[in-house]
Amino acid sequence: MSENKTPQARPTASTSDAHMRMVELTASGDADQVEARLREALDEHGLQLFARIDHAAGARKADVELEPDVLLI
Repeated sequence: MSENKTPQARPTASTSDAHMRMVELTASGDADQVEARLREALDEHGLQLFARIDHAAGARKADVELEPDVLLI
């Protein structure tokens, strides 16, 4: 039987399951309304918004049409 020599990734405090989960929810309202509610919730809980990435704006620069799509980090 051959031994597997591939190194295995080991979770650290910054990559534990608690930090790596993605949550997907459906929200009512248009993209601007949902973003406003999310920003308000972040402020209410004292959380910092690190970045806002507007994928639709990036797509327009490449002459591609995309539904409103914003990533908040």
